[in-house]
Amino acid sequence: YPLGEEEAFSGLLVLSSIEGGIPGDNLDVLKILSATIINILQHNNRLDRLTSEQNKMLQEIRIGDMIEENTQDGVILLSPDLLIQKLNPTAETLLGYAAQEIYGQPVNNVLIGPSNLVPAMQSAQGGVSTPNLGEVHLHRRDGVAFLAHISTIPLLDGDEVEGVLVLIRDLSAHEESEIRNQQLEQRALLGEVTAIFAHEVRNPINNISTGLQLMAMNLPSDDPNQEVIGRLIDDCNRLTHLMQSVLTFSRPHENKFKHVVLADLI
Repeated sequence: YPLGEEEAFSGLLVLSSIEGGIPGDNLDVLKILSATIINILQHNNRLDRLTSEQNKMLQEIRIGDMIEENTQDGVILLSPDLLIQKLNPTAETLLGYAAQEIYGQPVNNVLIGPSNLVPAMQSAQGGVSTPNLGEVHLHRRDGVAFLAHISTIPLLDGDEVEGVLVLIRDLSAHEESEIRNQQLEQRALLGEVTAIFAHEVRNPINNISTGLQLMAMNLPSDDPNQEVIGRLIDDCNRLTHLMQSVLTFSRPHENKFKHVVLADLI
């Protein structure tokens, strides 16, 4: 039975004989039996410890696989000599390649980007990470470029580099949003300039129209210039309506609320 702590490799084996006394030659057998029991206990303990460590490693692998499969970032695992070992689904979608068709390929044949991309991965070969390569443009399989954020991380075991991890974050939506905002800002500025232009032009047109009307009033009704003045006044009126339309379009739309009887609307 064990002595002291249950996990300790120490115990007491008691033998007795009905006839009184144990033959001396049985001591060697007891030593062999004791050594065998100790070896079995140590083996079982090591087996339990290895099983526990294996289960822990499998759990960590499962968690890592779940993160890799569900992360929004593209993940590329490279060997120490920068050969592609694995891609997660996001990286496959971003680059347009299936993992099995580029396995073992040099990464610079697949990851086409700026000139500082390869040096960053080579630095990771030497154990130096580059957590932020900046916003760069990568090219998909079909040649279409997209904006991305790149990180390169060495996988170290002590001082030895066992691989390189490349993380790709797609910034296409962010870039499209910025372009859209710039377009809206340009349109707003254009609207302001147009409103100022229409306002400044409308006043001289009104003055010209007023002057023409005064001229028409001071001339005899049968004066041949009356027809010309009438056409000029019509042109001024058309320009005035056009400027008014421009001002209406360029003004921001303002919602106005008022009380209504719902029954009248049905």
